[in-house]
Amino acid sequence: VEKNELYSVIITNKTAEIIPNKDITEEKILENLLKQGVKLVSFRLDYPSLNQVFVDIMK
Repeated sequence: VEKNELYSVIITNKTAEIIPNKDITEEKILENLLKQGVKLVSFRLDYPSLNQVFVDIMK
């Protein structure tokens, strides 16, 4: 897991799951990625996994 001021990211073979920090919009994240020169194939919003919901509840 990598972190910065906007988000945390979990990188696998060909994907990256980006978890925004509180009060950070997807627009800010997308703008940041493009400024870094990241080549995007797709960018989509998704709900947290059931595993993540369980972990959040247990905290």
